[in-house]
Amino acid sequence: MALRFLVGALLCALLCGVAYLLASLAPATVQRAAHLQGDRWYKLELDARQVGYLQTRAWRDHAGDWHFSTDLRFVLAPGQPVAIFDSLTFSATEPYALLNAQHRNRRRGQTEQVTIAKAADGYRAEVDTNGQTQTRHTANLDWTYSLEDYLAFETWLDAEQPRIGATKTVPTLDLERLSVINKNHQVVDRNVVGYEVENAALQNPTRIQLDGNYAPVSLEMAGLFSLSLSSRALALGPRTALQSGSYHIPTDQALLNHTDISRMVLTSSTASDLSAIWPELERGQDGWRLTLNANPVSTRNGQDDTAETSNFPISNLRVRRMANSAVGNAEETQARVRALTRFVNDHISYQPGGTPKPVLALLDDPVGDCTEFADLFTTLARALDIPARTVFGLAYDDTGEPAFAFHAWNEVSIDGVWQAVDPTWNQMRVDASHIPLPGSAATLQLMTNATDLRFSVEEVEYFNPSPPAGIPAG
Repeated sequence: MALRFLVGALLCALLCGVAYLLASLAPATVQRAAHLQGDRWYKLELDARQVGYLQTRAWRDHAGDWHFSTDLRFVLAPGQPVAIFDSLTFSATEPYALLNAQHRNRRRGQTEQVTIAKAADGYRAEVDTNGQTQTRHTANLDWTYSLEDYLAFETWLDAEQPRIGATKTVPTLDLERLSVINKNHQVVDRNVVGYEVENAALQNPTRIQLDGNYAPVSLEMAGLFSLSLSSRALALGPRTALQSGSYHIPTDQALLNHTDISRMVLTSSTASDLSAIWPELERGQDGWRLTLNANPVSTRNGQDDTAETSNFPISNLRVRRMANSAVGNAEETQARVRALTRFVNDHISYQPGGTPKPVLALLDDPVGDCTEFADLFTTLARALDIPARTVFGLAYDDTGEPAFAFHAWNEVSIDGVWQAVDPTWNQMRVDASHIPLPGSAATLQLMTNATDLRFSVEEVEYFNPSPPAGIPAG
């Protein structure tokens, strides 16, 4: 019996040794993927309040294909849950090509799904919103992507053991924009846990702490969100919606004829640091001072303002027909932009607070709020090879108590010069009551009522030299 036990133990040790040897001989990419296998749960917090969770999974199926998925769920405002799911599947054999991918975003009663599958000459993508055939859009993608691309940064860390300050650019899938983008990461620290890395975004960089296997332990994003590795029970713990989501910034007085305002000065006595939202703010003894001018143009964000994305299906045949019909015989860019602004304003019936609609749904059911106006304009302009983008910010709301509310409009390049237009209000000359928000962090701060913000109207100037009575002239 003792001999049999000894033989069994030696055989087990031999098999383990062979398994270890085979694993060590596997390509670096496969070794890195193997170290990332398993489920991981993270608590998602906003200003130290838990608002959701993230689950990541990595596994290899019976056929040897590699699978990676993330499931993010959170609530920022009462009754408005958000769920974002992504999955990638890579081939079991070299070059470990991407076989299929899926992106699903569910918010405010709407589900948008992007499905990408390997094809003979690249990939084929299908975008479907709420499962309605009239919102379905397909596109052929000529890019390539593999497990080696997906794990390029982790493989680089393991092979090079880089010093602090070293950077690495890796190809990254952007499923929402149907593209492969180059993302730059920098090593900012090496500690007892592992590497700490940061992306190279100019605004709101993401900082990630990695463990010894290069799996995330914690993450700080946009200066607001934080993710921390936890147990499943803690991650799925109470996720109470924020109780004080505010979409209006009140003012001390009404603005008459606000669409004719050329310049305006607003002040606020809030103790919050508003310079994180608007760097151009002036700080005085009594608070903040913000000077606004007509035709505000936001800072370029480095994105391609002519590209097709899941939000802007510019190659769709019906979209192209609509764009050409909207501009008619107009040839100059200025005239085409004017025609598009007027067309979108006439085409969509304004209805605030409804379920968000993708652009293709607006072709048959043209009802929506300012976001639908702006996204349709961006799509039609890009379909005509006119660079355009949707802008989010604040604009004066004259439907109730004096206040600024969240609003969407557009910026468009006319002969190389960027100009703001507002198709919701049919404005080719956007007035000074439009306040662009520079980034997602600013939007989140305002949406979640992270600031005790109120505006006082100090000065107002009009395009018309005779302003209405009751408004202080500049």
